[in-house]
Amino acid sequence: MIHSTIQKLMEDKKTKEKLFWEQIDEDKKEGERIDREFWEVMAPYLRKAQKSEYIEWLKGYLASGETPTEIFNFNFYGCYVLTKNINEIPQPYTITKIIVPEGINVNVIPDNLWVYFMLNYRKKGIVAIYKDTIIEE
Repeated sequence: MIHSTIQKLMEDKKTKEKLFWEQIDEDKKEGERIDREFWEVMAPYLRKAQKSEYIEWLKGYLASGETPTEIFNFNFYGCYVLTKNINEIPQPYTITKIIVPEGINVNVIPDNLWVYFMLNYRKKGIVAIYKDTIIEE
């Protein structure tokens, strides 16, 4: 009786673990699909940002009296510049950072974007100081 109960519990645990990992795989595939759709729409509108562009925005943001929300112990990476007007940016699965230069317009911005507007140094999302974006006065 005890042996069969233990065996049943172990089988239940294995089944739950298997279902858990299957769900993780499904979520990962769904995220990849969403990101693929995001990049299919956004590729013509974006170019990779230079670290100096983010630092320029960050200097203006800090000069306006604002403070960063995060300090990261890794280098700046994965930021883009919006190169032309777009009405609505689709929702990406992974967090994406976008600098919006003056004169470029976007009306609808989803939650999973960190957006840095050069006009008036506004932001949507977090503002990070990265290991390689520390500003020396």
